[in-house]
Amino acid sequence: MADSSISSSHLVFESLLCVGLTVGASALAQPWLSLSNLAFLFLVPVIFVASKRGLAGGLATALLATLGFNFFFVPPAYTLHVADVDNLVTLLVLALTATLVSQVASRLKAQAMRAEALAQVSDRLAALTQDLAACGDEHAVRAITESRIEAWTGAKLCFVDPEADEALSPLDAAAARWAVAHTVEAGRGTEVMIGAD
Repeated sequence: MADSSISSSHLVFESLLCVGLTVGASALAQPWLSLSNLAFLFLVPVIFVASKRGLAGGLATALLATLGFNFFFVPPAYTLHVADVDNLVTLLVLALTATLVSQVASRLKAQAMRAEALAQVSDRLAALTQDLAACGDEHAVRAITESRIEAWTGAKLCFVDPEADEALSPLDAAAARWAVAHTVEAGRGTEVMIGAD
């Protein structure tokens, strides 16, 4: 719960800071840019925050950017009132564009994270394959496979021959035979033979 509130406060602070910097930059650029061109500057913090914080961050920043643009730049300035229909259209287009940009940026972030996870899996499998190729016997293959998979998953892995291994209890041996025959997990934590270890 505390992590969530800290993360939320960081998100709000980051959004406010980015929008505040954009307001300052826009105030400096105002003599040279039209109102509609100034509106484009307010997409920058949305893209930045959405690419770091995802959709929620992007949407929060889009809302703050729209309010900041309206308050500081849309006549009459320093109010949230919009006197001109053209300015209202500019404001609505900014809000819509900021929302869409936020969604696109958050999707790109999610795709990048998935690609990174797949790259890690590929690297691990390549390392495992290389190690297995250097193994000279079945014992070495089992040892390498167990150590690698245990390190990746945090789970205890062991190879069992359900027909030959006498170290298993009858229930464990039955669960192992059933799992091999049906290619479905069995034993503790599954729906099949839950009493087996």
